[in-house]
Amino acid sequence: MEKYDNVIIYYFTGTGNALKAGRWICEEAEKKNINSQLYAIDNNLKVNIDEIDSKTLIGFLSPTHGFNLASAMLKFINKFPVKMNSDVFILNTRAGLKLYNIFLPGISGSAQFLPMIILKLKGFNILGGLPLDMPSNWLFLHPGLNSTTVHSITERCEKVTKEFAINILNGKRVFRKMMITLPIDVALLPISFIYYFYARYLFAKTMIYTSNCDSCMICVNNCPVNAIKIVQNKPYWSYSCESCMRCVNICPRNSIQTSHLIFAMILIIPAYIFNHFLAGYIDLPDYLNYGFVLSIVEMVLTLVELFVVYMVIQKFLRFKYFGNFFKYTSFSAYWRRYLAPEISLKDLKKDRKQLK
Repeated sequence: MEKYDNVIIYYFTGTGNALKAGRWICEEAEKKNINSQLYAIDNNLKVNIDEIDSKTLIGFLSPTHGFNLASAMLKFINKFPVKMNSDVFILNTRAGLKLYNIFLPGISGSAQFLPMIILKLKGFNILGGLPLDMPSNWLFLHPGLNSTTVHSITERCEKVTKEFAINILNGKRVFRKMMITLPIDVALLPISFIYYFYARYLFAKTMIYTSNCDSCMICVNNCPVNAIKIVQNKPYWSYSCESCMRCVNICPRNSIQTSHLIFAMILIIPAYIFNHFLAGYIDLPDYLNYGFVLSIVEMVLTLVELFVVYMVIQKFLRFKYFGNFFKYTSFSAYWRRYLAPEISLKDLKKDRKQLK
């Protein structure tokens, strides 16, 4: 007799890695005649609590952003209904790379243990966790990987995921792989904190359209967190952007870029203004750490300045030479794109519910 009657997987994905892993788990569930369901958490998915009981295994699958789970998934887990006696697991996809014949792992940071703590406090039984080194998709840092590398990394990840799924579906606890890098993950907690509360907003404002944008609305209609708005008939990225890279990779005209010039501007300009014109006028009591307080003030000013600068730049991107200047100073303009193998735009369509 099987331990579970039902497997429910909630996933967030930018370019399909988490969805791909979810499908592999569902394949193993089907082999055991266990009903399985995949739910994208796009657009504030509402959980049907009546589907969940002690014979239900629940999985939360998400990419790793800044050594955290994607903030959309963290918010989803935080709002997830309290339910006793149900088993859950966490799978985070992270930036897998390959150097010659060596597979290079990504780093989880808090992406495993933080959601586990939240779910444990909600009364769930934590059955396991898998950090999965799917092909990295972050075009801010590097080109999309070539097809041969993607195939080899994905093939390896499929074996790892299915082995994990077999153990989890049998009710076994599986923590070994996440424990291997736990010391490094704990050491990265300060960076995870800074990313979640600060840096992710900076990266959100590096997303731009360029002169060949034809306002097709594909990016707007397929953003998993509805972060892209239309301002003066062109896309505009709000602070709720997850930097999941979906819009960059699905744009049919390769119009969307991650602007490295904007990123440099928002780091250098406010720091210069603050240090040369403002810092000397701030007087703090002795019991406050001067350097720490100034750093907080500078970060707040950076976000304010970023909002203004980004709004102005967006208005002028429609002009050919101005737009091309920002386009060709973005490395992503020269880099190949990435979607997970066998994942199409249709699969990534928001509000999509897949029944297996």
